Formats: sequence, structure tokens, C-alpha cells
Amino acid sequence: MKRDLDLVRKIIVHLQDRDSESDLDPVEIEGYSSKIISYHLGQMYNAGLIDAIRYEGEDHSIWLAKDLTWAGHDLADLFKSESLWSQAKKAINDAVGTVTPEALRFILNEALNGRLQNYFKL
Repeated sequence: MKRDLDLVRKIIVHLQDRDSESDLDPVEIEGYSSKIISYHLGQMYNAGLIDAIRYEGEDHSIWLAKDLTWAGHDLADLFKSESLWSQAKKAINDAVGTVTPEALRFILNEALNGRLQNYFKL
């Protein structure tokens, strides 16, 4: 299964914005199956972006997200801007097509720094 950065972004923003009393509510994102979401939750857990639990069933397993980690919150703050995300995604696709979470954070920070420099005329 391929990593979908748009889905990662949607999951992170969803987790930051949810106000559920239960921290193990299933993550549901329109247009994505529970299997694909679960796979991405596991990958995001392994990357240190979320705190999650893996439940093992008789015939399958599923990941449930508890919350964002500090690194996940940092990324969520950068993901909030649609235009910043579009700019970073274009740079990623033009350069290599995919990227690690650390590199994504760097690219988003660089795009933000460029905007701040233009804003403050630094």
C-alpha cells in the first residue's frame, strides 16, 4: 500500500480538531476505507506522529488513534493552511514524489519562513 500524504494531512487535522470524550473513536475520512485509514494510522504511529493502539482480531487487526504527539501537533499547525500545503505538496511532487515526515515538516517550515520573510520584509 502506498503512503497518501493527503490522507495523512486529513487524519492529523481531524485528530487535532476532534472534541470527542472518547480518545479511541474510529477515524473516519470521507472517500477512504477503514483499511486504508488503519494502515496510515499504523504508519503515523511508527513515525511518531500519533499515539495509537493496535487491536488484534481473529482475522484482522486495526489501528485506533488516541491523540497527536508533540511532533504531530507541530505538523498539524503547518497543515492548517491550505495554500501552504498546496505549495509544499507541489514542491514535493516536482522534486521527488514522496517524502518522509521529517522532510515534510522541513519543507512546510521553509515555505512558512518564506512567507514570513515576505510579510515582514526581512
